[in-house]
Amino acid sequence: MPLFYQHGIELWSTPYTTSNLKSAQAVQVAEMMMRFYEEGFLGDQTYVTKNSANLFRTGSYGFHMSGNWNVSGYQNLTFNWTVVPMPQGTNRATILGGKSLAAFANSGAEKAAKEFIEWMAEAEQHDAYTSGVPYLTPRLGAEVDYGIYQEQYDVFLSEIAATDQKYVQDWLDQVMIPGMYPIINQFVEDLANPNQTKTAAQLLADLETALKNVAP
Repeated sequence: MPLFYQHGIELWSTPYTTSNLKSAQAVQVAEMMMRFYEEGFLGDQTYVTKNSANLFRTGSYGFHMSGNWNVSGYQNLTFNWTVVPMPQGTNRATILGGKSLAAFANSGAEKAAKEFIEWMAEAEQHDAYTSGVPYLTPRLGAEVDYGIYQEQYDVFLSEIAATDQKYVQDWLDQVMIPGMYPIINQFVEDLANPNQTKTAAQLLADLETALKNVAP
């Protein structure tokens, strides 16, 4: 999905009603991905096995596009590796993931839950509980010690800082769709499938339909 943002394409013009997934620009991005697989630049095994991180660990793949959660898991690899900025199209952009604290309505403890979340979001508590764990902070201005991974994590933070707010909001709209990730994963697998008979435009049309069918 970052590839769409990196080429200036927002997934939704009007969330869940009008998408840009069938635009000429989106088709070009999907066709580019299909060429990467057809020409052998990307190996289709990454989606056949559904675990590209493990394939990267073998040392037989030159790069792995992934999130920061894999950094600490690569500490015992037998070859040298580092984190580098993603390739970019017309601009730099990424997608944001992460975990969050949530309060439930009608629980009888709404006030206490809200106060706890607000307390955890304060600098002192947030920085204390975030330091020393292999995850990026969601808090601007946080002072978190990433230890030996500081240099690698700085690259991820730089990518996030370079991402335009409109793509951040677009992805927030996207993640509100129930069951979104399996739908997107299937789309990416279809792009990689050497036996795929559908065009990029047809796959994007299928993706749009599937997302709209489950959108809130």
